Amino acid sequence: MGGFDWGVDKNVASVDILKKVNLVDLPEEVETPIISAVSREEQQPVMWIIVNNPKIPLNVVRELVDDVIKPRIERLVGVGDILFYGGEEREIRVVIDYEALSARGISIPQ
Repeated sequence: MGGFDWGVDKNVASVDILKKVNLVDLPEEVETPIISAVSREEQQPVMWIIVNNPKIPLNVVRELVDDVIKPRIERLVGVGDILFYGGEEREIRVVIDYEALSARGISIPQ
């Protein structure tokens, strides 16, 4: 995490950074960068929440946090950002049988 020199308008600087990031062709597997203009005091965590249930697999707990808990907390007034760790993100892999598509006269976009 970086910072700016004293006196720099953080909002102007964040717009400049966003413009430069948008010029970079990021690989598909890279998540969109999050740029936020905050002061050092605003970066201090206000709350730590640990979600753990030994009877539920870790990846199921991650989905619960991502799909249910995180959106509810994000809607609260004054919440700036939520970071969570643990488990693995879900991934959907699509395997295309090109021969089967071709035999049926179907293109990838279709």
